[in-house]
Amino acid sequence: MFDNIRYEFFKNYKDKIGKEEKEEDYYNYFKKEQLERLFKINAVVQNDSKELSKIAVLGTKPKKEVVEAFKKEKKKIYANLLKCMDDSIRTQLNYYLKIYQDNILEIAENRLKVSLHFIEFLNYNCLAKVNYSSSKKILTFYTPLEIRKELEELLKDKKIIKCSKENSVIYSNFHDMISTYGILPLKVFNTLYNKVYSKIKEEKLFDYILLNNIIDDNIRLVPLDDDYLAYGLGFEEEDDAFTFFYQQDESLDYKEFKKEDMIRIGEGTYHEDFKEYKELCKFLEKRLHLEKSELKEFDENFILDYIYSYELDEEVAKKNLKRNLSKMYKDLKPKDATYISKQILSIARNHPNFLWKGYSYNEIKKKK
Repeated sequence: MFDNIRYEFFKNYKDKIGKEEKEEDYYNYFKKEQLERLFKINAVVQNDSKELSKIAVLGTKPKKEVVEAFKKEKKKIYANLLKCMDDSIRTQLNYYLKIYQDNILEIAENRLKVSLHFIEFLNYNCLAKVNYSSSKKILTFYTPLEIRKELEELLKDKKIIKCSKENSVIYSNFHDMISTYGILPLKVFNTLYNKVYSKIKEEKLFDYILLNNIIDDNIRLVPLDDDYLAYGLGFEEEDDAFTFFYQQDESLDYKEFKKEDMIRIGEGTYHEDFKEYKELCKFLEKRLHLEKSELKEFDENFILDYIYSYELDEEVAKKNLKRNLSKMYKDLKPKDATYISKQILSIARNHPNFLWKGYSYNEIKKKK
């Protein structure tokens, strides 16, 4: 299954890269919006109103002028981009620059040692053109020598390293909080963050979430009366997020978790202590003869998928599970499929739920 995901990801990268790729053509290749986004990150990191005003002016200019402005300021722009990246991206970027020797870099798909997210990071931030050949199963990258030299220099900067490490921790905390609650008013986000992690002012938290949104788009932030609403990617549209938010019980307080529990929710292991989960694993080992690695894959593709879908729409979760079980296990007996479905539903009903502000379905049932 992972091979299919990789292929679907790689086939989107069709940048034109020639053996004699020239640096002067490089910057013109990217869309104007991509370059403007990098100017925006630069302005937010600097917290500079003049830089923000510059973005508004650049938006009215033709692409040629935006490209020239970017070329003049790219080192400063990339310095501020690197301050926002996490430790994982910084490590992979060092590795990428180390193995990059010639004008272009070719890597066989089966020799790839960087993440899919890192490849997206390179291309999305105009740090590399990327091309995938499905016939040769080779990924080709092009980053101009000038940019590579600047990046190597910036990656040694102690201030950038420090910021990267700090941001890595903060963004990881954000991921765990959104995985736990799904959707939160900024004031509540701030209160819970201060209780679980460390003290941070609401204005600073807003800036961090805004940056996270611009860089990775993992958390959306939209105005809400006299506040803001932060929500995860499970909500496809802004209207979906608002509809869901107003379905929550106003009288219900947000459940508070220990940091260790929120980490486990974020990494998708919180449910592994549930009795139903352990029973299901034994069943899958015995009936379907699944080994440890296969159990992990089942967990990711069926249990976690169901948990995340269940938090937003129980009926959709049931339909997806039924369809995927019949697709992946065609010889599965109806009796066994029913047992598996019931166990997964029980797991989901014991798991922290977005609708009930971190409480599980069964906890809410006991309250009523």
